[in-house]
Amino acid sequence: MWGWFIFIFCLVLFVSFVLLSKLFIRIQASYIEKHGSITIYVYWFSIRLFKKDILLEDKEEDNKSHFKDLPTNLHELIGLIQESNRLLTIVFRSLVLHQLRWHTKGGAGDASLTGMASGGVWTMKGILSGWVLEKSKGSCKPDLQVIPLFQQIYFKTEFSCMVSIRIAQAINACTQVMREIAVKRHTVKQEQ
Repeated sequence: MWGWFIFIFCLVLFVSFVLLSKLFIRIQASYIEKHGSITIYVYWFSIRLFKKDILLEDKEEDNKSHFKDLPTNLHELIGLIQESNRLLTIVFRSLVLHQLRWHTKGGAGDASLTGMASGGVWTMKGILSGWVLEKSKGSCKPDLQVIPLFQQIYFKTEFSCMVSIRIAQAINACTQVMREIAVKRHTVKQEQ
């Protein structure tokens, strides 16, 4: 009889230990000219559980205007974030941000366009990093850089961040996101 109590106690203790333990997630992304990649690592107690490499290919033939168009692309990203604000808030409020690094180097070939694009990139990076820091936990100082290349046509950006989340919070966030998506789908069906 005591064997069952000890077994159940150990099982409850183990499940509690797992649910309260943290997952560390590292995301590294880079885009240089026409080649981009995203790598996602998931660690549990310094043991790598998951690694996913995603290669991004540029569909456009003319890659000359990427740095010049970057403020517009970042503005579109901010619009997408605004549409998904509720879902992203649910996820980010459970995350602890440990590191945020985003370096961009580029030029549009013309000094005036490069200067304007650099200012736009700084603005959008400030908005996005401020939003992420506001919504998540943690007090890391973001490492943001924009290096303008005034007489070159070039674009390179590197992004990396590290976050942690407790497994129980991840499960809770997933269920809340699924509930929000179901409510949105139901609302869209009723409007049609």
